[in-house]
Amino acid sequence: WTKNQLNLMTNVRTAGGVALGTQTDDTYDDSYAILQGNWGADYEIEGVVFRDPALPNSANPSHEIELLCRASDGVAAYQSYEIMFTSSGVVQGFRWNAPIDWSLLPDVGPGYGSEILDGDVLKARIVGNIITYFVNGTATATADISSISPQYNAGNPGIAFFTRPAVGGNTSRFGLKNVRVTKL
Repeated sequence: WTKNQLNLMTNVRTAGGVALGTQTDDTYDDSYAILQGNWGADYEIEGVVFRDPALPNSANPSHEIELLCRASDGVAAYQSYEIMFTSSGVVQGFRWNAPIDWSLLPDVGPGYGSEILDGDVLKARIVGNIITYFVNGTATATADISSISPQYNAGNPGIAFFTRPAVGGNTSRFGLKNVRVTKL
C-alpha cells in the first residue's frame, strides 16, 4: 500500500489490524492508500467493516469508507473512481479528478438505505466501463462510466476514509478490518 506524500490528501493508518483515516479538519482531504502491483483494469475490491459501537446512528457527522477503482496519484494529482459507503447507509460513486475536485458517477440502482454495521462486507467491481457496488453480496447500484470524459482506463485498487472531525467525527470509529482484491 502506498500514497504520494507530497499531495494534499492524508494517510491511512492501522490500529489493532484495522485501517482508518487520519484527517484532522473538515476539508476534503480523504485518507487513502493504493495497492501496488499489476492489477490490470478489471478487478473487485472487498472489505469487512469495522464499526465502533460508540459511533452514533446518524448521518452527521459523515463517516465514510471508500473503495477505489483505477486509482493513481502524484504530487499534484489524485484520481480514482471512488465508491463511498457512509455509516448511515448512503452508497454513491464519484470520480476524483484532482486533489480536491470530484464529480458524481451516474449511479443506477436501488441504493442501500440501512446503516453500515460492524462485520458488513463492502465490495466494488469494475469490469470495462461498468462499476457495481455491493453490500453483503447484494448489488446496491451500478455506474456505466462510458460517457464520462476523461476516463481512467488504468490504475490500481485502493481504500480511503473520510470524516468531519471538527463537527464531532472520529476517524477511529469506522474503518476496514481486512481487504481482499481479486483480478477479473
